[in-house]
Amino acid sequence: MDNDNQAILPLNASMDEACNVDILFLADEINLLIRDCSPLMLSLVEQGKSVAMLSPPNELLSTLKDKGVRIVTYDSDPFMGNARQRLLRFFPLVALIHRLKPASVFAYSLRTSLVASLAARFSRVSDVYCLVNGVARTGNKTVASRRTSRLKIASYGVIGGLSQLVICQNADDLQELRKSRIFRRMTETHLTHGVGVDLKHFSMMPVSLEPTTFLCLASSTSLEEVRAFATAAMALKCQFPQVRFQLAAIADRSLEGGSLEDFSFEKEQRALWGKKGVEILDACDPLPWIKQASVVIFPGSSRKAGRIALEAMGCGRALIACDDLAEPGPLVNGINGLVVRARDAEDLAHAVRELLRYPQRICSMGRMSRYIAEAKYDLAQVNNAMLAAMLDLKRGELTRPSAYS
Repeated sequence: MDNDNQAILPLNASMDEACNVDILFLADEINLLIRDCSPLMLSLVEQGKSVAMLSPPNELLSTLKDKGVRIVTYDSDPFMGNARQRLLRFFPLVALIHRLKPASVFAYSLRTSLVASLAARFSRVSDVYCLVNGVARTGNKTVASRRTSRLKIASYGVIGGLSQLVICQNADDLQELRKSRIFRRMTETHLTHGVGVDLKHFSMMPVSLEPTTFLCLASSTSLEEVRAFATAAMALKCQFPQVRFQLAAIADRSLEGGSLEDFSFEKEQRALWGKKGVEILDACDPLPWIKQASVVIFPGSSRKAGRIALEAMGCGRALIACDDLAEPGPLVNGINGLVVRARDAEDLAHAVRELLRYPQRICSMGRMSRYIAEAKYDLAQVNNAMLAAMLDLKRGELTRPSAYS
């Protein structure tokens, strides 16, 4: 049997007695769904709701299962593969959702929301909620990227027409989505402050200025941002030999950190940086390094940068980041950190000099980071806001435009 025919039989699902659930969660990246939405699932369970999650086998599922989330596992992913494979898996997904009989479906990410909203409607599920992010990060500099952006906006228009509620994690995404006339006319939206961070796990840590340490957390998908930090750090080390400059990688598509081995730099290049004062860190978990740092730097953008920035803020650390994290995001320029141009070594070096010139600003910005995290990004607040939006829609306080009915 060829692979495409095999894809017709993917949803040999283990039902785990999950029929007639109140809400079914789906995502194309299960690790991200578990990381970002498990608190929301557990909040619903605590309220007495029957919650299920569609997932391939995953070792992280046991904790959710033990806490009352029903797990429906499948052999092949209905959200992955080429277009033909996804089409062949679509109707088995419809059949599976129909068998589960959920009252609501909650989809996370663009691809999942598009497929899940269609499948849910085919299965006669009345309420479809979608949580989306990252749409505004599609570039518009090339013909190909502009085409991709238009395709994504069209996809969100379809999602909006089929969903009861679309929850956006940042204002830039919402602004970008509203460029779609279909989305504007057909969609009820709610804006949250990102996915939030559980501040109970991140206590305020004293900032050490002896020595002052700048930690760069760079995306493993961008070589330019690594070069930018290394270039700036080598120049600054000559002027400020007592200051420490550390570099670690972020792995974008997992729950863990990365390794500088993920980058395609030659070992000689990394050795040169090390000789000139750049400390290369090779640790899976960036949190211990964040706690030891004075300032945390994000020289470029990545999908995980926002979350890790919130974790750094929870520990009371000042930030230096590119415009992707600037207002209305967690970084408020001059308050809890400084904004720099993405992948710009000179601008980054200038920001570091500013903080070294007035080191007490590092401490005051760190305190403001914690304050902002508590005021806007606490996980409980974000979850409560999403639950309130879903409940308000049920009560009719949020109403669908007449074009939908």
